[in-house]
Amino acid sequence: MVLLDFASIALAATAVIDVWQHGSIFAELREYIKTRVDGILTGTDDPEGAGGTDDEDETPGWMKFLDRWLPDLFARLLDCPFCMSYWVPAVLLILFFVPSLWLPQPWSVVCMLPVHALAATAIGHVLLPAGDKE
Repeated sequence: MVLLDFASIALAATAVIDVWQHGSIFAELREYIKTRVDGILTGTDDPEGAGGTDDEDETPGWMKFLDRWLPDLFARLLDCPFCMSYWVPAVLLILFFVPSLWLPQPWSVVCMLPVHALAATAIGHVLLPAGDKE
């Protein structure tokens, strides 16, 4: 079962990265992260909003929260698909696989269920590409 779990974690990481990079549900957040990383790289980062722009009241609350609490390193890691291919499997391993090692048998399977579901999604995307819908 452990080998299946590791294969599932690899496939689940692929699914997570695919959803982050191409999912429409994360489009606004991706654009925010991209803008923030571009600001970091060009040296025009203004995380505290000290610029005093007129549309400051129109900024969504989640952007204000991320400006204050998301470190620049994490913003850069979220913007880089190559970097995500390294840290997403590690996060999945820590969040799902390691706790399942200490749980009794039925609950260890339940703990790994999100990983197996994401792996099945990744396999489905490989077997049935998006253009072949009939």
